[in-house]
Amino acid sequence: MLHIDRETLFIRFSEFRDVRELIMLDHLIWTEDTAPAALSWRSSEDYLLHAPPGSQLVAVKGDTLCGYVGFGCPTGMKSNRHVYEIHIAVHPGWQRLGIGRSLI
Repeated sequence: MLHIDRETLFIRFSEFRDVRELIMLDHLIWTEDTAPAALSWRSSEDYLLHAPPGSQLVAVKGDTLCGYVGFGCPTGMKSNRHVYEIHIAVHPGWQRLGIGRSLI
């Protein structure tokens, strides 16, 4: 496995400015081949309801968003407050470089 220089990889909480790239990454990664159904966001607003700024860690190299790890409650039910959902995606062009490991 190749490794990316961790000094050049920056991991931070997601911000509003990341929405477009995060949507594109989701559409690229979560297809019918990798999930029970292809993931499709109808709009930025729809995406932000599911993943508001700060609910993900994003890996950035320069100006490029390479991947993310997201976390949050799958439902708004009080009985599910103890349940957390974690999902991770790394852009295919940046896979196998240790970015996913760095995010975790």
